[in-house]
Amino acid sequence: MECITDEGMNALGNQIKLGVLRLLRGVSFSDDSFDFNSVAGGFPQLQVFSDMSDLKVGKWKLGNSAMLRLQSLVCKKLDDLPNELWSLTALRKVQVRLSSDSMVHMLGNLEIKNEV
Repeated sequence: MECITDEGMNALGNQIKLGVLRLLRGVSFSDDSFDFNSVAGGFPQLQVFSDMSDLKVGKWKLGNSAMLRLQSLVCKKLDDLPNELWSLTALRKVQVRLSSDSMVHMLGNLEIKNEV
């Protein structure tokens, strides 16, 4: 698949067995960046989201109960993360390769919660 639309991302979010979503180089949207909107309950089994495309996530919104099983987030270009992401109890890894200064500052100020 070379190009994906918002409707295509919404359709992916409704796949109940999707555990890993990787956007690779060569995947394009209609612009140099894209908005990632996960509706309430979207991506119910997603554990790994990896965006290694040359696109930048513009705005990212997480609906209620979206991506509840997300454990690993790896992005190449990212300037902001939704606040709802930090309430995901399964999230263990956040890696951003090219980020803005504000993103570096935000990630540097995170408190790590270690559960015993």
